[in-house]
Amino acid sequence: MNEIKPIETVYNGYKFRSRLEARWAVFFDAAGIKYIYEPDGYKIPCTYHGNYVGNPGINETDVYLPDFYLPDFDIYAEVKGSDAQLKQASGKLGDAIDYESTPMSKAGLIILGQIPYRDVFHDGKGDAIPVFHTLYWYKGVASGYCAFAYFFKQRGPHTLLRLDYYAHYGCPIPNQVSTECEWWDLSEDYIDAARTMYPYEKARQARFEHGETPKP
Repeated sequence: MNEIKPIETVYNGYKFRSRLEARWAVFFDAAGIKYIYEPDGYKIPCTYHGNYVGNPGINETDVYLPDFYLPDFDIYAEVKGSDAQLKQASGKLGDAIDYESTPMSKAGLIILGQIPYRDVFHDGKGDAIPVFHTLYWYKGVASGYCAFAYFFKQRGPHTLLRLDYYAHYGCPIPNQVSTECEWWDLSEDYIDAARTMYPYEKARQARFEHGETPKP
């Protein structure tokens, strides 16, 4: 069976490798988040390759190119369309994070999957916002959570990104990290849920066919 390949998509001067990456770029634009697509690649050790994806690891080093860098937050983001794709790449992601081998190690790497959608205003559970898994280095590969959220009250220069780290010693991928977002029900009144969810709506609605250019 032939592998189905993603469709390359041009948006905002970048040629993205997939529509999903382009939709996340639309999200960042709608949210007012600066991004750099495919910043510098890095040489990484081949420690986890054989363990996770069957790569015999004959070469001592490999290269890894993250999908996005968010300069205002000094954090990277990797887009995977499914947990199966994440699992396939998990060895390389582990190598990119572990041993403080790249700038992603301590800056952190956000795992982004499909653009989240939930009818949070009519499901009887109150407002909620999506949160995403992150990877970073802390005595090994550790994981945490990240939420893009608007706050009613100014909380310093980075009011849009909320990071909640917790340490998992040893490499947590692929078992403890997923492309699927989780949902935080909002008990705090300082998060503007409607404004937070708006960029996701714009990203889902973006159309790239027939020469159309999405306008966040």
